[in-house]
Amino acid sequence: HPASSADYRAIERHIEEANDLKAQILELNDTIKKLNDELQGKKQKGEEKAELYLDLKIRGEQISIRDLKLRKAVAHQKAIRKTLAAYGLAPADTFGNPIMPTGTVAMRRFKGRKATWVVVYMEKDDDRLVYDEGKLKQIPLAGSNAWAKTATDGVTTVFSDVPFESPAHLASMLFHEGTHFNQYTTPGDGNKK
Repeated sequence: HPASSADYRAIERHIEEANDLKAQILELNDTIKKLNDELQGKKQKGEEKAELYLDLKIRGEQISIRDLKLRKAVAHQKAIRKTLAAYGLAPADTFGNPIMPTGTVAMRRFKGRKATWVVVYMEKDDDRLVYDEGKLKQIPLAGSNAWAKTATDGVTTVFSDVPFESPAHLASMLFHEGTHFNQYTTPGDGNKK
């Protein structure tokens, strides 16, 4: 169902905040590139004090980028959670938070395991850890063309390069990923793989 105008605006604000933070990150990356170029020049000239200053400046900018990435991830996660409840993709509790569906996995490899649909935002250059057959395994996300991926453990990972164009676009993508969760937990449907 469509989101209320208030929910739509709230989701839009989260998306705008994330996009603003992304722009700041790109700007800082450019600054770091320029500082690195300057640092190389100082190294060639043997200017040790200038090297130390520039190295510390670069490290400070890198810390700022990590902070901005974390804040961007939080803004995206807020947009995702609000979208799940606002568009009826998951029922909402009395506070408007989504109550995520659960089920029993019907696929051979995970058959019989309980799973809860969880949607997380993640930078694409990170790897996701999955508990599989008694071991933690890394799932590399870099190089994937997908905007999101739902694993058979019930976790949907929304990648950092998703164009969060609008709340409706985000809802459409989450609906698609929720369909995968339902396939994985519906006997006779998801267990065909």
